[in-house]
Amino acid sequence: MKVNITMTEVQYYEHTQEMELTALEYATYCKTGRLPLIKSLMIKSDFDGVDLGHQVTEQTITEIKPI
Repeated sequence: MKVNITMTEVQYYEHTQEMELTALEYATYCKTGRLPLIKSLMIKSDFDGVDLGHQVTEQTITEIKPI
């Protein structure tokens, strides 16, 4: 039997950078796990173009279906 197999690969990268947060922003993050949207967008823009260190690659077969 011939089948099509779909494999999904997810790569995770990590970069740590020192930044300033207000006490309120940090308290909000500790409580909710999120930062205010504007601060989150600012942080993401600071990471643009930064060489991120590869951490993990996960490969998973996500679908097998007959042809």
